[in-house]
Amino acid sequence: MSVEADGATDARGGDPTDAADAEELAVRVELLAAENRRLREAYRDAMRTRYRQTAIAFGAIGALALLGGAFFPGSRTVLYALGGTGVFAGVLTYFLTPERFIPARIGEAVYRTLADDVATIVGELELSNERVYVPRSGDARLFVPQFASYDVPADEDLDTAFVLAGRGEERGLALTPTGLPLAEFFEDTLDRSPGDAASLAPRLASALVDQFELVERAEADVDARRGRVSVGVAGPAYDPVDSFDNPIASLVAVAVARTLQRPISLSVVEPDDERYDALVVCSWEAAEDEAAGDGSPSNAEAGTNADAETDGAR
Repeated sequence: MSVEADGATDARGGDPTDAADAEELAVRVELLAAENRRLREAYRDAMRTRYRQTAIAFGAIGALALLGGAFFPGSRTVLYALGGTGVFAGVLTYFLTPERFIPARIGEAVYRTLADDVATIVGELELSNERVYVPRSGDARLFVPQFASYDVPADEDLDTAFVLAGRGEERGLALTPTGLPLAEFFEDTLDRSPGDAASLAPRLASALVDQFELVERAEADVDARRGRVSVGVAGPAYDPVDSFDNPIASLVAVAVARTLQRPISLSVVEPDDERYDALVVCSWEAAEDEAAGDGSPSNAEAGTNADAETDGAR
């Protein structure tokens, strides 16, 4: 009799104590999920409240300035201008409050997973360590050549992911760089095209910090005679900066390539300056007028290898 009972217990899945533990665990998981949802909602509410408090503060300052303009005729012009600005900023901030807030660590985790996958593909294909950003009409491509000594493929050959046309030096992997949409946003904010690396670099460093908030600090240096733009960055949101097609380095490379209209070889090296975490180096083969000290870029076809001191560092 007892043997049959034991058999029935086993058929139902084991000791009743285990079933009770599993049920208790399921209840705990459900409670934790509910608490997690509550915390996310509380976080969103807190962020909305902060935005709206900022909007109210702007509006209050603007209203006070407008009111002051009625009582202080001598400063009326300034006060009315300040009041109008405050009210406008308040209304804009209130109605543009984001509905969804995504922590930076989520974007970093998603990027790192994709970067690791692509890096694995590059490794299994035994491609070189070169990263070449090639500008095209309306976009740009990241070309990973098969060999360290390479030629940049024709634009139409970069349409496919696996570049197999042409000679061996033109074969490799072609991808859409992560920095392309960022570069397009950056270009949309410019009142006019930078035209050359010297005018582009400081704007780009400022955009990394203020516009995109990808880094805490950035400083650019241009050496047109050697064909190089270097950007030192500190406090990157996406770390490490030398990972495959990191958005920070990719934005710099795509923006330089599109401005100069020539292929750019990208390297990320450790900086000598301890204030920065990484040094993003964009290199190109300088034209004769740049090497002579003119400094203005040309549209000549660029070479594709980085300078010796950054060669192979990624």
